[in-house]
Formats: sequence, structure tokens, C-alpha cells
Amino acid sequence: MKMFPWIFSNIKNKKSVYVHDIESVKEETPDIKLLQTQVNNSFVVIPLLDKSDVFGFIFIEDSQKIVSLEKEPYDLIFLSEILRLAIVQKKFLDEISLFKNLINRSNDYIVVIDRNTSKVIDVNETLCAHTGYSKAEFMSMESESLMDIVGNFWSGAFFETCGSSYLDVDSSFKAKDGTKIPVEINVTFIAHDESEYVLAVARNI
Repeated sequence: MKMFPWIFSNIKNKKSVYVHDIESVKEETPDIKLLQTQVNNSFVVIPLLDKSDVFGFIFIEDSQKIVSLEKEPYDLIFLSEILRLAIVQKKFLDEISLFKNLINRSNDYIVVIDRNTSKVIDVNETLCAHTGYSKAEFMSMESESLMDIVGNFWSGAFFETCGSSYLDVDSSFKAKDGTKIPVEINVTFIAHDESEYVLAVARNI
């Protein structure tokens, strides 16, 4: 930014820069002096915006379409939107990946169940490792089999009695080999997008 103060001043102010002839620019700034030694004829700079905040820029040099881009910069605006969406998507995926990694590394057993279908939506690796069931096995289980392993903490009776959450300090999960695992289980009922889910976090006691 110190090398290109004039350009970055425009970018910060959300202004595009169109230069048709680099030699004709009268700005006495370090960036113009530097660009005059590197750019043959023309360049265009367009800021990238996300909710009115600048997060980057596109720089194209020696374009034969500078004049048309200045009058109708739709191609660059479209490109900037694609880049914005790509960056936002990558940030979202990075956050999801971090969250998922933290869930999987938790010492507690974590399971999410669709309350309407009694199907497992997700389980963490700790629960799979300690019970001997794979994630695929959990997600394909019928209601009766799942209840036999983790109990029926998502049933309507618990929801009607306890409301949105409850704690059971005297429960147990059953491993694949038949071993019983005593657990303290914290259950939360969640409504999202017109569906109901149950989040259970159980600690091996």
C-alpha cells in the first residue's frame, strides 16, 4: 500500500481506476512512477466489495478494452462477484472444517438426531471409537436399534416434560460388543428451518 498510495486511496474509497495512457497521467505519486516503468499503455483497477466493505481488487494491465470497461464495466463487476462468492465460500468451509475437527476431537460423545424421523444426522468420532459403530452404521440405524444403543432421550415425553433441554446423570450407552458405558447426558432440543433436532452431549463417567 505504501508503494501504490494513489491506487489504494481510490480502492479504499470504493472507486475504480481507468488509465488509458499511463504516460499521460500527471499524478506525482510513487505508484504512477513505478507503473510507468512496468505498464506499456493502460490499466484498470476495480475494488472488490462485500456488503460495502472492500476486501480486495482486480488489476488488469494493457487491456484493449479499457474504454468499454469504463463505460460498461459489467464483465469486471460480474468477475468481482464470482471472486467474492468464492472467498466467502472458502471462509465458510474453513470455519465448518475447524468446527467439525473440534467436535470430532472432543472427549465427549456427540450425536445429532432428527426428532421427526429418529434418524442420526451426525455423530463425532469419539462416540464411534468408544461404541465400535461407524458413522455410516449410526446414520443408517432404525429407531429401535438406535434406542437400544443410546436410549430414547429424543422422545416426545422428555420434550413435553423438560422443555428445550435437560440433564440425565444416570444413563448409559451400549457398545457393539454389549458393554455398557455409564454416561451423563446433556440433551438440547433445537428447531431449525421448520424441522426439529436433538443435540446430545454425553460424558463417560
